[in-house]
Amino acid sequence: MINLVLSVLSLFLIFLQLTYPSSLTLFSVRPDFLLIIVIFLSLYSKGLRSFFWAVLLGGLKDLVSFDLFGLNLLSYSLISIGLKYLEVRFFLKERTSTLFLFVLCVCFINLFLNNMLHVILAGRQYFLLPVLRIFFLGSLLTAIWSIPVIYILKKCASEFFTV
Repeated sequence: MINLVLSVLSLFLIFLQLTYPSSLTLFSVRPDFLLIIVIFLSLYSKGLRSFFWAVLLGGLKDLVSFDLFGLNLLSYSLISIGLKYLEVRFFLKERTSTLFLFVLCVCFINLFLNNMLHVILAGRQYFLLPVLRIFFLGSLLTAIWSIPVIYILKKCASEFFTV
């Protein structure tokens, strides 16, 4: 049942990610809804479920984006493993501000990791100022959207997770 719920929510968020209105973007930067699911599962699920979903969602994002295949898969997997390893749940009980700052930091790390993988694997050169603008804006938008999305995910899946 939980896989069905997460599949439906993931498909909806993939659709939202692909059709996100350009009027809601900041300098053409969009939030990363799939990373929000990976963060949620890494924080609130047991076992390797979060890693499985990180690989699946990263692969799906790689399939629908016109980017190097495997970058999102690798960065989502590393984020999932890192969050599971750190077990940071106790910081995030019910404080929205703490969750917001935490997601902001994780998103910044994910964007930095993803762009460094671009440099290593594709040999792309980035200028520092535009990259920092994209890092900050992408992280900020994702962190803002994470509050309602994680709230909805908690409500939909509260019986399946240890929230």
